[in-house]
Amino acid sequence: MNFLSLGYLFNVQGGDYLKGDPLWHCQPLAIWNDEDIWAYIRRYNVPYSSLYDMGYRDKTGQFHKIKRNGCLGCGTDLLYSNNHMAILRRTHPKAWWMFMHGGMAEEIKKLQRVFRKGQLSLYDNFDPEDIMELKPCYFDSLKRVVYCDDTGTDPEMLEYDPEVGK
Repeated sequence: MNFLSLGYLFNVQGGDYLKGDPLWHCQPLAIWNDEDIWAYIRRYNVPYSSLYDMGYRDKTGQFHKIKRNGCLGCGTDLLYSNNHMAILRRTHPKAWWMFMHGGMAEEIKKLQRVFRKGQLSLYDNFDPEDIMELKPCYFDSLKRVVYCDDTGTDPEMLEYDPEVGK
């Protein structure tokens, strides 16, 4: 279900925890885009998370920010080269290391094998932590092996909007 079928305000048929009481769901920002949100923030001087001001400089010196900051270890956009984890590696390297060391690196390796359609890679024989040391940007993409730090230079990603998908 989405905004087009449900509208701004709709009743949700809840389970036993509601005990017969109605539960209303409201989507006041459902049709706002990034420009609408930032215009509102500036106009009404709304405080916002400093994460939106953080970013990194790519190898050309251009500064990049992530459009939206969801959960710190978000992996939902791993298909795109400038994903949340790739940016987290640059802005919060200790947190990135924690996620990768905690199992995300191994899971990304598994997903990479799926995208390679079972084709073996030299990196399949390495422990994820060894790859993190040798080539930390290896984990920045599911579609291809990344040999250099090219985050922020992929034209496809510069147009990517995680709210819309592609």
